[in-house]
Parts: sequence; C-alpha cells; structure tokens
Amino acid sequence: MSLLHEDRPDPVNVLVVDDEPKNLTVLETVLDDPSYRLVRAASADEALLALVAQEFAVLVLDVRMPGMTGFELAQLVRQRRKTSRIPIIFLTAYYNEDQHMLEGYGSGAVDYLHKPVNPTVLRSKVAIFAELHRKERALEAANRQLTSEVAERREAQARLADLNASLDRRVRERTLALQRSEAQLREASRRKDEFLATLAHELRNPLAPVRSAAHVLGLKVGDAPDLKRAATVIERQVKVMSRLIDDLMDVSRISQGKLELQCEPVDLHQVVADGIETCKPLFDELGHRLELRLPEGPLWLNADRTRLAQAFMNLVNNAAKYTNPGGLIRLEAQAAPDSIAVTVTDNGIGIAADRLGTIFQMFSQVEDALSRSRGGLGIGLSLTQQLIQMHGGTIEARSEGLGRGSEFVVRLPRPLDRDAPPSCQQHPLSH
Repeated sequence: MSLLHEDRPDPVNVLVVDDEPKNLTVLETVLDDPSYRLVRAASADEALLALVAQEFAVLVLDVRMPGMTGFELAQLVRQRRKTSRIPIIFLTAYYNEDQHMLEGYGSGAVDYLHKPVNPTVLRSKVAIFAELHRKERALEAANRQLTSEVAERREAQARLADLNASLDRRVRERTLALQRSEAQLREASRRKDEFLATLAHELRNPLAPVRSAAHVLGLKVGDAPDLKRAATVIERQVKVMSRLIDDLMDVSRISQGKLELQCEPVDLHQVVADGIETCKPLFDELGHRLELRLPEGPLWLNADRTRLAQAFMNLVNNAAKYTNPGGLIRLEAQAAPDSIAVTVTDNGIGIAADRLGTIFQMFSQVEDALSRSRGGLGIGLSLTQQLIQMHGGTIEARSEGLGRGSEFVVRLPRPLDRDAPPSCQQHPLSH
C-alpha cells in the first residue's frame, strides 16, 4: 500500500460552483478522487472568495445562477491576472446550443457540458486539466530551478572573472618585479665581472717585479741556506698567486663571453701530462704520490690543449690541497665508444653531503672553515666546470662524506672515428 501511495500524484484544487446543493453533491460524488481537493461554492460570490484564497487547477461552473451568472463570473475570472488562465468547464441545462456555446466561449470557457452530466466525460475532462496543471507547475518549478542555477552560474562566472582579473594583475605585477630583479641581478653580475677583471689586473701587475726580485735574490744568496729557502718560498707563492689570478681572469672572460677555445686534435695523454707537470712542486712539498692509469695508445679528443690541461691541473691541484701530507691521488681514464671518462680520486678530507650540490659554485668554499684553512676559494673548481662544459663534457663530484676522500669524474665526447684525430668543433657554454 505504501508503494501505491508514493505513486499518487500531488492533489490539486478543483472548484465546483452551483447554486443547487444537490448538484454540488452530485459533482462531489462524480469527482471523488484522492488526487483532487474539491472546494464547493454555492454562489459566484463564494467562488470569488475561494479564487482569491487558493489556486485551482480547473473551475467547474454552472451557467445559470441567481445574482451573478456563470458567464459573468467567468468574465471576472478572466480579468484577474492570477486567475486568468484557469480552465473553465461550463455546465448548463439549456439546449439552445449555439447561443449558449457562443456566449460561454466568449466569456472564457474551454469546455461546455450539458446537464445531466455524463460522469465519465466530466471525470475525463477534469483529469486532463488537472494533469495539465501539474505539468505547468512542474515546468514552473523547473524554470525557477534553472533560473536559480543560471543566476548562480552567472554569479560564479562574475566571481571567477574578478578572480582572474585579480590574478592577472598579480601576475603582471610579479612579472614586472621579477624583470626588475633580473635586470638588477644582471647589472650586479656585470659589475662583479668588471670588478673581478679589474682586481685580477691590478693584482697581477705587482707580481712581475716580485717574481723578478725573488729570482735575483735566489741568485745572490750564495751559500746562505735560510735566504735561499726564503727566496724559494717567495717564488713558489708568487706562482700560486699567479695561477689564482689567472683563474680569476679566465672566469671573468668566460662570464663575459670573451674566452674562446682553440680546438685541435689532441691526445689525452699529452693533455694529462701538461696538467700534472704544473702540480709537481705541490706534490713534492706535501709528499703526495700520484698514480696514473691511462689506456695504452692515443685517446683522441677535439679540444683546446691548454684549457683542458688547465682543467685537469685544477682537479689534481685541488685533490693535493685537500689531502693530508703523504696522501695518494689517482688519475685514471676509461674509454667508451662515444666518450672518455677521466676520474681524479684522493684519500683526503672528503666532502660533506650538503656541499656536493654547490661544490662548483664560485666562492662556495669561502663559507667553509676547513676549506679556508686549506686556502681554497672555489675559483678553480668553478673554472674547471665551465671549461669542461665548453668542451661539450660534464663533471661530477662524489664523496662518501668527511674524512672519506673525494672523486671527480669528467666525461668528454669522443670523435666518431676514434682512431684518427677529430675535426675541430667548439661547444657553447651551458648555463
């Protein structure tokens, strides 16, 4: 029973108007249905009061009533906006069909039935108008819902438009701020490069007379061991300072795009020999042992011999500087079909894990107390990375931690014809 109850349509109001009580009773009996709420009216005045108070799906109206006829009531119903669309079914006992039908339709009737009314016909007509009323109300509800959704969507679109405008404004402001910051950073970088170039030049000028004076002092000291040792120390430190200044000037040239490689076919053996030759005085001073492991036969590269030797010299020199006296530095090369890997390994102080990502940044070692004690500024490693990249290669730093030594791996591209000297080609510096 509950399922049947749930399937019933919502009841609608039906107004029946007749001045004869027995006729109203008959109409109530004929239209007795749970889907209707029947409202009785015994006169036109009662009907008007009911129409003001409630909404009706259909009006069943007797034509002949005292005071105000059904036609007159129908005209009043049609004149009011609230009731103008209520369907009206006229009931009449008159048989002058043409005259009454014309008058009825003229006053707003939608149907016309003669008394005595056929119950089946009346029920059918009322059912149709009741269902039409339900459909109209459902459509109105759907329209209200749709209108509400459209309004909400428009409001959301308006809010979204405002948000987009705000975001666009913020993006423009942020972009302008970033552009200004970028311009300021570029200007600061340009001034830094100019300062480094000027500084290197100004530091280099006094070194030549100092070097000459140290050389002359070494020739004049004769058998005085203390003076001879002092002259040797001065010469060695002047060379160290000269290399540092040269590195500083090279970094400045690279950053300004003024350093070009003079590429030529070179054998890796020759490049390595050039690089380690410069490091021998430091190795002798610290008592380090250098172990070379290079494959037999030439390993051809397309490279600037001087600059690539400078890169390897910096790596070997860095390994020697950060290894305690009497240490072991190993340089080995392994050839692959398309590249050559050169690894410089030491058993020195190692690199902390949080430093591996910044080890090639210029001046990164200045913040490290241990590095400062070894005299490191980080210029050499930064320059080495840039020189390797200009040759189309890569460099990677590895270490298992402090006190565990370090390893630097350089990979350089090989020519297609590995047994013959390559043609020259210079690679742009990657940033």
